[in-house]
Amino acid sequence: MILPPIILIIGLIFLLAAKLIQEEPNKRIALNIGLALVLFINALNYFVLYVQANAIKDIGKFGFNRFLLLAFGAFFIFIGNLMPMVRKNAFIGMRTKWSVKNDAVWKKCQLFAGVSMIVAGVICGVPAFALPELFAMVGVLIAVVIVNVIYSYIAAKNG
Repeated sequence: MILPPIILIIGLIFLLAAKLIQEEPNKRIALNIGLALVLFINALNYFVLYVQANAIKDIGKFGFNRFLLLAFGAFFIFIGNLMPMVRKNAFIGMRTKWSVKNDAVWKKCQLFAGVSMIVAGVICGVPAFALPELFAMVGVLIAVVIVNVIYSYIAAKNG
């Protein structure tokens, strides 16, 4: 019962962010991210409801962890494709104190973050068929964040 209010809140947050963003490409990107996040949480909600409604004890090879890894992988790939299009703003993108230093560093950091998110999506999605462990996804996310922050620092120093 907690997922529907979360879906509503996330949708409203991204609608508000899109209203506050002035630049048209970023406004579209914020709406796309919000829509993707709402669809992702809805898919998760429907999967849980399906398993519960059918009183499924063993959901077989395609269990919840596999579903979650595949869904997160697809979500990361989607976000990674949007990252290079994000222009400098106050709401979305790979924002560190170094990445907002200037426009050239911002563009480099967004491109790098986009590629790293796509790689993270593949890393999360592919093992879902072999080793569906959620702790691997958390490790991938932590690694992506650390690598992106380090890259933004290096890009700002060199850029």
